[in-house]
Amino acid sequence: MAEFSWDDMVSDVATANEPIPPDTYTFFIKEAEYKLSKTAGDPQIVLKATVVGGPHNDKMVWHYMTATASHAYPRQLFVEGVQAVLGNDARIDFSQSPEQIAAPFVGKTFIGHVKMGEFNGEPKPEISNMQSSAPVAPVLSAEALPAPATADVPPPAPLG
Repeated sequence: MAEFSWDDMVSDVATANEPIPPDTYTFFIKEAEYKLSKTAGDPQIVLKATVVGGPHNDKMVWHYMTATASHAYPRQLFVEGVQAVLGNDARIDFSQSPEQIAAPFVGKTFIGHVKMGEFNGEPKPEISNMQSSAPVAPVLSAEALPAPATADVPPPAPLG
């Protein structure tokens, strides 16, 4: 059984609902759902993500990626968000079930900038500028590359 401390719970109450301040964070996707948006029936992926590390570790943020049919810019943000999480070659097959579309997002990380928006008069963190959190391989200069083998190297001795 997990151990609980009343004092820890009481101290968490004061900050539990405080939104995370605007900044750039790494997020871990705990849950994902594919559905059609309520307003226009546009494709939408809803991410339940938590901050990884730092003083706001494990704070949860909901992020809605919607491919609005009537505007190119939201579709661009939708594609950029999908690629930030799943990679630049990612494609969504909309003929799959909602569960199949959402499944690849769960367990992935991404980097995003949090800004404060508002929903029903309450502050609501919004994620923008989604980027891949995958490490990028360093580019080696010609000086850093190993020297090619030369023809002066003798062949290996025969076995046996």
